[in-house]
Amino acid sequence: MSYIYYSYGNTISSTWRTYLAYVINETPTSFEIEANSFGVELISSTYMLDEGVGATRTFILGSQKFVTEEENEYFLTQDYSPEDLSKYYGGSLKKLTIQKTTSPQNVDVSFALSVRKWRKSKYYKESQSIEMGPLMSSATSTVSVKLTVPALAKPTVMLTALRDDTDESTVSFTATVSSFSGDNISSVKLTIGGTEYDMGSGTIDSSGSLTFNKTITGLSLNKISASLVATGLGGASDSYICNVPAAFHTLDIGNKGKEIAFGQSATTDQSMIPSNGLFSCGMDADFQGSVSFSDVARTSLGLTDTGWVDLTTTKGTWNYCQYRYKNGVVYIRGYATAYAWSGSVGDYIVANETIPSQYRPLVDVDLVVRCGGTRWGQIVISQNGGIYVDRVLNGTASYTSSSWIRFNVSYPI
Repeated sequence: MSYIYYSYGNTISSTWRTYLAYVINETPTSFEIEANSFGVELISSTYMLDEGVGATRTFILGSQKFVTEEENEYFLTQDYSPEDLSKYYGGSLKKLTIQKTTSPQNVDVSFALSVRKWRKSKYYKESQSIEMGPLMSSATSTVSVKLTVPALAKPTVMLTALRDDTDESTVSFTATVSSFSGDNISSVKLTIGGTEYDMGSGTIDSSGSLTFNKTITGLSLNKISASLVATGLGGASDSYICNVPAAFHTLDIGNKGKEIAFGQSATTDQSMIPSNGLFSCGMDADFQGSVSFSDVARTSLGLTDTGWVDLTTTKGTWNYCQYRYKNGVVYIRGYATAYAWSGSVGDYIVANETIPSQYRPLVDVDLVVRCGGTRWGQIVISQNGGIYVDRVLNGTASYTSSSWIRFNVSYPI
């Protein structure tokens, strides 16, 4: 069942306006617009559009424009039902079918009624009588809509892969391409490591999908990333990525004994093998005993401990102002026995660039801190490597006299 859409033009003298009723019928490849009716309707409950002198009707449907003129036209709208003026146009003129393309298209549909003069008469519904009114000046009411014809739908794709049980370098790929019935799938391309493979072509039937299969030999035993793209009448689909797991080996030794692998093949490129060899593991690990790391390994894993490092302060008397990095977390602490806030936001106690770049937060870290007596303050650890005081308050009033201030904060790196 088709839905009728209504649009309305500008109102003339609080009495009448144009209207447009249209229906849209859409298929996967076409977009049909039919002007169901268009004409004039009354807005006033008292007055009516009785007569139009020099009436011009203009109907536009896409690139088609139709104009009709009447020197005198009577609009029988006193019963307050819309006056359908589409009767002056043949049915074929009121319908437009547009074939979809790979890009959206805009279509204008409009109806305009222009009169050099028009009579604003009064209608008495009870007696069904008309009191002829004065001729009004020229007027035009135009109703227009801009419709968008959507582009042809692109196909969607899915890809699965399975290694051969006896030769794991052989992989069977299955591609599923879905689209509207009748879509001409001109190509289905599988790409692995920069090499493109053609999986075929075909026309989508009423089932809405096609299946393509391809078996490729001599592929890597390591993890493989394969991408699939299909092209139909609407253009190329989005790329679908399928990751093929590495061939499974409980234990494998390769690269002339310089690589040992568990749960995967020892096929790392020889140029990537360190001088002391490579241990590769494709399995999850569950260690029941303790694990020890050398200093080099701890540094590589971010498990170092810098200890407390003093920061140079720019104002105040500080017992300490320090940072520490340990196991992926930065700790910053400070205690000033005497500090007087300047009264301005951004009163630096540690200059920018002081905290080493590798230990700075990604964004500013704000914290509320205790000060002497009942006072409190706000300190910011800047992403630029400095520390500043935003404010010191005594209750809600700014406090700029000397007092002690203490803070502790930590954040992950």
